[in-house]
This record gives sequence, structure tokens and C-alpha cells, in this order.
Amino acid sequence: MVALASKVRYQIDPHNPYPSNFTGHIRAVLADGRVVEERQPHMRGGAHEPLTRGDIEEKFVLNGAPRGWDAARTQSGSR
Repeated sequence: MVALASKVRYQIDPHNPYPSNFTGHIRAVLADGRVVEERQPHMRGGAHEPLTRGDIEEKFVLNGAPRGWDAARTQSGSR
């Protein structure tokens, strides 16, 4: 993990609209020299792209799984 963390760098974009909009951008230079880049114009689940009720329920179930909650338990709301 430390070896990977030592390879990570970041730059703050002075033109980023934060905090009025949450954007994302990643640029990765691979070992073979290729560059992979992706931009996200706004945060999924924010004002520009709200989550549906189904998305929220799925997220709740997925967040419960690592804590030992199966889908039935998250849907029942029992502890």
C-alpha cells in the first residue's frame, strides 16, 4: 500500500467550480507509458444527477454487506 501511495500525486485546478459543484478527474500513466484519463463533470447523486429511490436502496444494501448485513436484513431494518 505504501508503494502505491508513493506513486500518487495531485494538482488543485484553480478553475474547478468547487464547492458549488463537485467534479472529478483522474489521469493515470501506466507502466507501459499509456495514459488513461477520465473526467466526471458532476457528482452522481448530487443536484445535477440525483439518485433514484432504487439507487438509494441498492446503495444501502451494498453498504451493509461488508458489515455482515444481507439484503433481507437491510430491507427489514432489524438490528
